[in-house]
Amino acid sequence: IRVLAHGGKILLCDFTEKGFQVINHIHSLEGRTHSKGKHNLNEIAEHLRKNFYSVVKKNSQFQEILIAENKRHII
Repeated sequence: IRVLAHGGKILLCDFTEKGFQVINHIHSLEGRTHSKGKHNLNEIAEHLRKNFYSVVKKNSQFQEILIAENKRHII
């Protein structure tokens, strides 16, 4: 099974700490909380760098983004 084509890209996003604070505040107004995943994007980036051609991390005030490019198929 192939999930990503050769040369394809995958985009992963998560909130920064400040982003989680904002989201948790919004959720708290509804009596809820926003759960955090078991792994952070830095840990995921480490794994992706072993298996992908390129991994780029972008940050904004509220969000972290990973862009991983699949290894190109060379004939």
